[in-house]
Amino acid sequence: MKQIILCSLLIILSGIITANGGIISDFDSGDEGWGVGGGLLTYSNSGGNPGGFLRFQDTVAGAATFLEAVVPTKFLGDLGVFAGGTIAFDIKASPTTSPLDFVGIIDITGNGVTMTNDAIPFAAVTSEWQTFSVTINATGWGVSEAQFSSILSDVTEITLNLEANNFAIELTDLDNFSLQTQAQVVPEPSSFALIISGILGTIYMRKRRNQR
Repeated sequence: MKQIILCSLLIILSGIITANGGIISDFDSGDEGWGVGGGLLTYSNSGGNPGGFLRFQDTVAGAATFLEAVVPTKFLGDLGVFAGGTIAFDIKASPTTSPLDFVGIIDITGNGVTMTNDAIPFAAVTSEWQTFSVTINATGWGVSEAQFSSILSDVTEITLNLEANNFAIELTDLDNFSLQTQAQVVPEPSSFALIISGILGTIYMRKRRNQR
């Protein structure tokens, strides 16, 4: 019985350990070297989702110059392990009265080739924190498998478009930007509940058999 409990706990803990992997910027201790294009960047140590966050301020109304976030070097290099994984981030913006379809576009450049994906549906960004994610695969990013592998083998730049409003100088906030591998899928709380229920049921049945 002890072996059953131990094995089950190891399974649960392995899921937790895996979930803590990947690359993430949670901005709880600073801006972590992030850059900005087409605007200004400021760091706040509170008000994020939760903790600190980055605020990107547009300096030109409209889409003549895109407001974009530029990832730091820790997200660059050989990212082949993230094929089939996800890019995720939290975002909010103000104002959102004249939404643009550019916000959420991610460009990944490697070996001289850029692949692009739009992680946010049109007009989906609001003034409240929301989480968006996109799968990292060749089909979704509009490139061949060969190009996909080549890009991920030596990523030199990743940018996230933050141009959320067409006729205003908007503020777009970013938190919890992460790269996760396919293996880092975290079971939902309901899944953990099922696992624990299964463990308890197994223990109960084994105990009843031993009492006979």
